[in-house]
Amino acid sequence: MKTEPEAAELAPRRCAKCGACTAVCPVYQVSGRESLTARGRLHLLGKLARPLSSRACREIFSKCLLCGACVQACPRGINIIEFFLAAREEAGEINKTTAIQKALTRKVLDSEILMRITGRGFRFLDNTLPATSGLRPRLGLKAKPASSREHGNFINSQPPAASKPRLLYFTGCLANHLQPVIARASRELVEKMTGPRLYAPPGQTCCGMAAFNAADHQQAIELCKTNITIFEQPLYREQKIFTSCASCFAHLKSYPRLLAHDRQWAVRATDFARLVEEFSSFLRAGVTPAPQQKTRAKTQKIVYHAPCHLRFMAAEDQRDFNGAARQLIALTPGLELVELPHGSQCCGQGGLFRLSHPQLSRRIGRNLWQSFATADAPLATTTCTGCLFQWRQGLSETTIKARVLHLAEVLLEF
Repeated sequence: MKTEPEAAELAPRRCAKCGACTAVCPVYQVSGRESLTARGRLHLLGKLARPLSSRACREIFSKCLLCGACVQACPRGINIIEFFLAAREEAGEINKTTAIQKALTRKVLDSEILMRITGRGFRFLDNTLPATSGLRPRLGLKAKPASSREHGNFINSQPPAASKPRLLYFTGCLANHLQPVIARASRELVEKMTGPRLYAPPGQTCCGMAAFNAADHQQAIELCKTNITIFEQPLYREQKIFTSCASCFAHLKSYPRLLAHDRQWAVRATDFARLVEEFSSFLRAGVTPAPQQKTRAKTQKIVYHAPCHLRFMAAEDQRDFNGAARQLIALTPGLELVELPHGSQCCGQGGLFRLSHPQLSRRIGRNLWQSFATADAPLATTTCTGCLFQWRQGLSETTIKARVLHLAEVLLEF
C-alpha cells in the first residue's frame, strides 16, 4: 500500500507543528526526543530528499510503534502512519541489527508448518520448564506449567457435517499455535453466550500485520490473499468471521485498503472485511443484561487493557470495541472493573517493536506497570495476544503479583 508521490510530498507541509502528536506518543513520553515524534519525522521527510538513506534516520523511523495515536490526535487529519510505512518500504530493512531476527519471525508467521513446530516447542517448554525458570517470563509462558489438556492445535481437521458452519473462526497465530487455551476458551464462551459452534477453516495463515508493519508489503499482500481465498470458499461464503485477537481484527479489517490498488482483489477484500467480527463487540451484542445479575457477595478487582489497535482504529469505524469489553466485565458476577489513574496506555509491545527495541519497549511498559500497581488489582485482561505477552513478561520483572488472562479466559472463569 504505497502512498502517492504527490501526497507524500504534501504531507510534511500540511503538518502545523502544533505538537498534538507529542502529547500522545508513547516513545516520546519515555525518550523526550523531538525527532521521535510524528512531527519530527514528518519534518525529516519534508527537508531531506532521501531521509532513510541515512543510518541515523533509519533508526529514527524504526523507533515507531505504529500505534496510530498520532493519527487520531492530528487536527489536520494527516495519515501519518501511512507515510512512515511508505518510507520504510522505500528504505528496505530498517533496523540492521535485528534484520535477521525480524526476517525469521516473519518467515515463521508465514508458514503453517513452522508455526506448528514453534507451537510444539513452546508447549514442550511450558510443560517441562520449572516454575522458577527465568526462561518462562522471557518466552511469555505462564508462571506455572499448564495442564496437558490446554495444549494442541485448534483448527478442525474435518469439515462440518450436514450444513454450513454458522460462525467461522480466524484464530490468529498465537491462539492457534502457542496459546491454544485462548482458542478453546473462545470456542466454549461463544457456544455458551451466543449458541453457534466456532469452526476454524484449515489453511488460514497469519493475518499479515507483522509483515505489513515491517514494510514487507509483498508478503503482507500474499498472506492477505491467502486468507481471503480460504474464507470465501462456497462452504463458508457469507458466514461471519469471529476473531479473538484485537490486532488480527484491526488488520483483517484493513484488507480493502491493503488491496486498493487491485480492483478485483479490492472487491473481494471488502466482502471479506465486512464479515469480520471483533471478540468483545460480538459477544456483547448477544448478551441481554438480567435484573440483579451480579449476585456474588465477593468480587475481584480487574483492570482491562485497551489495545492500541482498537483504540486507534480507522476513523470510518466508529464502534466502541473497548467499551464493549468493559461492559462484558461489568455484567460478569464476581468482577469489579477498575480503571487506571491516567486511563488507557500503550504497553510497548507494538508487534516487532518489542524485538527491535527491547529497552524502549520495557520503558514504555514500566509506566503502565506503575500505573497498574496503584489499582491494587490481582487480575488484568486484554483481547490482544501480543499485549498479553507483553503484560506477562513485564509484570514478571516487577514485584507485582497479578494474573494476566485473555478476556475469554476471564469471562469463562467467572
